[in-house]
Amino acid sequence: MQNGNYIIVKIGNNHIKTLVDTGRVQSIINEKLARKLKLSLRTLKSDDSSVLFSANFSKVKVIATTELLLNIGGYTIAHKVKVVENIAFDLILGVDFFERKSSGY
Repeated sequence: MQNGNYIIVKIGNNHIKTLVDTGRVQSIINEKLARKLKLSLRTLKSDDSSVLFSANFSKVKVIATTELLLNIGGYTIAHKVKVVENIAFDLILGVDFFERKSSGY
């Protein structure tokens, strides 16, 4: 199901309204949703960025990474995302999702 820049993805038994943002380089998930879904949060590695910038150039704190199993249109796709604090959307799929999927791995 889709509407404008949004699609509905299924994670486990949960349907998540997801923003598709081709202006965002990396996919991100809201920390509150990650905890609600009881996702395994991985500590950032030393070379991982702990800050991202939003469209209005405000800083967004990255607290972890996690691997999602997204069900989109009946297809299950694994995708690594950054877990961030205080964003307006629960899940945002960025360019990294589409580049990775179109290259076949």
